[in-house]
Amino acid sequence: MRQLLLTTTLICAATLASAQDAALIVGNADYANLPDVARADRLVAAGADLADHGFDLMGGRNVAAGDLFGQAVAFSDQAQDATRMVVALSGQFATNDAQTWFMGQDAGEPDDFTVGRRAILLQTALQTLARAPGAAVLMLGVTDADTTYDDGLTAGIGTLDIPSGVTVLQGTPEVIEGLMRYAVAVPGADLIATARRTRGITLSGFVPNSLTLIESDAPIPPSERVTLPPELTAQTTDSETTAWTAARAADTESSYARYLDAYPSGANAAAAVSRLADLRRNPPNPLRDAENALGLSADARRAIQRDLQIMGFDTRGIDGIFGPGTRGAITAWQDDNDVDETGFLTRDQIDRLSIQATARAQQREAEAAAARAELERRDRAYWEETGERGGKRNLRAYLDRFPDGLFAEQANERLGRANAPAPADDNSAAAAVEAQLAMDPISLQLVEARLAQLGLEPGSVDGQLDNRSRQAIRRYQRDRNLGATGYLDQATVSQMLVDAFR
Repeated sequence: MRQLLLTTTLICAATLASAQDAALIVGNADYANLPDVARADRLVAAGADLADHGFDLMGGRNVAAGDLFGQAVAFSDQAQDATRMVVALSGQFATNDAQTWFMGQDAGEPDDFTVGRRAILLQTALQTLARAPGAAVLMLGVTDADTTYDDGLTAGIGTLDIPSGVTVLQGTPEVIEGLMRYAVAVPGADLIATARRTRGITLSGFVPNSLTLIESDAPIPPSERVTLPPELTAQTTDSETTAWTAARAADTESSYARYLDAYPSGANAAAAVSRLADLRRNPPNPLRDAENALGLSADARRAIQRDLQIMGFDTRGIDGIFGPGTRGAITAWQDDNDVDETGFLTRDQIDRLSIQATARAQQREAEAAAARAELERRDRAYWEETGERGGKRNLRAYLDRFPDGLFAEQANERLGRANAPAPADDNSAAAAVEAQLAMDPISLQLVEARLAQLGLEPGSVDGQLDNRSRQAIRRYQRDRNLGATGYLDQATVSQMLVDAFR
């Protein structure tokens, strides 16, 4: 489900507008149906100064789901060419561990099938932030409540698949508010250094030695950069500082483990845990290191994932992240091409894959065009046989065979129908598959925009899949031999993604 939502986010990125820098800041403290979150709404005021430093601000206090979706779309719109991006969310979260949602102010107790209707997906926010690697920050203010909902959902934040170049900070609403006020929105402030001196902050993802989002016109002495209030400051000692310096110098699992054994609640404990987890996830690997040495950008990685999809190897998304899905696809491609099955690519293999995918894409496009041409030929021939003669019986016969045909609108007008009827087949199973994707209105809106780009006339691009949207989906599926149900499934969304990146 995670990759499908990422997919729809990426499908229509080229249709959105742009701005230099963007920030989405939402603090939901006063929930209508869920427990309130004290101080969560103060985050918005803490980040207001970003507007004075080149950021377009979106979000607000106690934002209901409908407005939350609108603000998220506006942020995506502004973020296209951003050089700096901040997403800060404080309030109630729900997770099934693989996915995490930030809940709108009017959300009820979530369940796995409907959670996306009243919440935004954190992975979508992360993918948007990935457009500004090295200057993209996600801040999450979350309570310590241990709440379990129905269908395997719990309150809190699950495992995050963090794109390269995105810095993630987690803490209580109070701590995240303080970090926003004293570091993120302060000219010259070093966010990483401040976070490491702030109690209860967890750093993950891209954690450089320093990160300053707002440069200062004049040099600021280190002692004057950030003064944290005592309630936010993590205490440190000279011996701890020495141990931390040694751990970072060695940069090994054992060095960070020794630091944590000695200072489990130290000022740098969060940073040590984050780095230790990174090292355990990515132990030394010469093949990986050789691939990393190629310096593949996020766009280059997405191009490789696209090529693998075109060749029939499912990467489970085109997001620029080489996770288990992509590694499995690379291994399968290597096996198919009689090269060592390492799961890591060389430059020669990347070039070979690109050549293969280009040829296959051209073949697919020709096949789709031929299929559409043949369908239109049969459509016109049957219309000449039935529809042109008129009469309800002939018009109904035409619509039974071509419910989304070239002359369907004309046939329905003659029959006095406002819209084409749904196909007679029972699509309840297809509808259930689509429901399991739990696609939020933003993702559905992007799907409709992609269909409109292809000239398939889905109607209003509003995130509501009506009859015209279903017709457009069926046409898309029919041209590509995907099973024309009019409902979204993994194969359809994945193919849309491949098409979008040609």
